[in-house]
Amino acid sequence: MNDFLIYTLQTISIQFVFLLVYQVFLKEETFFKWNRIYLIGSLLISFIIPLMQFSVEANESQIIQLNEIILSDNLKSGLTTISETSFFQSFWLQVLYFIGGAISFVFLVYKLAKIYKLIATSEKEDFNGTKVYKLPNSNQAFSFLNYIFIGDLNKDFELILKHELIHKKSAHSIDLLIVELFKIPFWFNPLLYIFQNKLAEIHEFEADATSVVYNKKEYYQTIINQVFQIDNIAFTNNFFNQSLIKKRIVMLQKSKSKRISMLKYATVIPVMLVSVMLFSTKAIAQEKTTKVNEVEEIPFAAIEKIPVFVGCENVSEEEARSCFNDKMTNHINEHFTYPEEAAKNNIQGKVMIAFSIDKNGMVSEIITKGPKNGALLETEAKRIMSLLPKFKPGMQKGKPVKVKYAIPLMFKLKGDKENLNGELLPPPPPSPTKKAPAPSKVSKG
Repeated sequence: MNDFLIYTLQTISIQFVFLLVYQVFLKEETFFKWNRIYLIGSLLISFIIPLMQFSVEANESQIIQLNEIILSDNLKSGLTTISETSFFQSFWLQVLYFIGGAISFVFLVYKLAKIYKLIATSEKEDFNGTKVYKLPNSNQAFSFLNYIFIGDLNKDFELILKHELIHKKSAHSIDLLIVELFKIPFWFNPLLYIFQNKLAEIHEFEADATSVVYNKKEYYQTIINQVFQIDNIAFTNNFFNQSLIKKRIVMLQKSKSKRISMLKYATVIPVMLVSVMLFSTKAIAQEKTTKVNEVEEIPFAAIEKIPVFVGCENVSEEEARSCFNDKMTNHINEHFTYPEEAAKNNIQGKVMIAFSIDKNGMVSEIITKGPKNGALLETEAKRIMSLLPKFKPGMQKGKPVKVKYAIPLMFKLKGDKENLNGELLPPPPPSPTKKAPAPSKVSKG
């Protein structure tokens, strides 16, 4: 679910930039076909770019693999509470998402059923080879795919028919139907509704520009004098759309855009490049080896096959990494003992640990860096890591290699509270008769 939310936010970001470019540079141009291509193309591209993955080498390698582990005697209950909370939050988000998707799907089916009913109940007539469905006692006029619907109350039948034929030949309703389909899984994305409105505008501008050449004066009168009582079906092309009337008249009066203005479409290139750089480029660590005492050493994040705990063999690389994390967490919890002297003096904080797993799978070169006055915590962290079992060594290009690994440990006494930034709050001053807190322990298992 988290991956889907990230993907959606990325698509929305790309769509926002494309719409911004359209509003600033292209909206007033009379290149209606190109504007249509731009809108539908940018919409499709916005869903494709986040799915593309390009890898580039980074100069520095990430060596921290596990999330921070908090060491205290209430670790197990804390993790259980967090897990349960996350589950219920995720569950209700999923329920809400599927309800919204179901409603959008039902609406689409309803609209299609409404059109099907018109096809089944309307009188069909042939006009110069074109099938038109006459709507009784109606002044509606719209098209959907190859179907044209015109109310029998419309006086300028031929002029309206020419306009709707443009929609049919240009397959305008396909654009709107595509957006409708996207609105089912992404019903909560407001930009999809804006894309749909912009496409409907362009469709009318394009049909007007072609139809007006037959009789300009009569065409204006038809648009202005008609009684506008239209049922909006979202993905149909309505001839009489109240919200578009003013825009259509203004656009009909505009002079054709100069060809030099076509250069504005070049703005799509930097927009796509930036989108790819932000959402489709993944930095990977260079597979560059460093000589340490004439032994090749590779960061954990860059190794082809990571060192393996006993019990994690014969699985995929992804499963091996997950198993490594689980085994490492279990090992730390099993062997952890809060230093008694540190507990008495209320010494707490984060200790960063870095160590190597050599060609033979043995842990060596353990380095720690802890908080101020945290020597006791560092000693405990080193002790825990020194007890790690022998690993199956990491492999690079088929050969065993030395692997660098790092992990943060948070030493925390039971009952201590944190602020909003996750920092430990200072404890209240102890009463004269209060004994020093007993060392905390992590329950095994």
